[in-house]
Amino acid sequence: MSKPPFKEPETPAELLAALGYARREIRAAEKQRTAAIEAHRRAGGDFVVRLYDGFDRLWMDVTGPLSHKDATVKWLAETQGGTKNTCYEDIDLLHFSCGYGHVAFNRRHP
Repeated sequence: MSKPPFKEPETPAELLAALGYARREIRAAEKQRTAAIEAHRRAGGDFVVRLYDGFDRLWMDVTGPLSHKDATVKWLAETQGGTKNTCYEDIDLLHFSCGYGHVAFNRRHP
């Protein structure tokens, strides 16, 4: 299914429809990410905790390769139980990702 071209919402109904579409896209992306993390965890792959510096717009590694359990413990400790630095609105965002690879300077999530 291809994405429809973006059209600026003109009525409240169109705005609500656009928000619904965005929410569905976000949920679908989260499901894919969750499935990828779960498959990587089952395969015994490494994880790395990364920090997004919202001021410089850069991702950087906070840890080296960790197990899923250790990455989760580190992420929970750094985010005060998941209550701090967990969204882009916090400027700095902590996130853990599959694998331990080089973070490219491309201003996007790895």
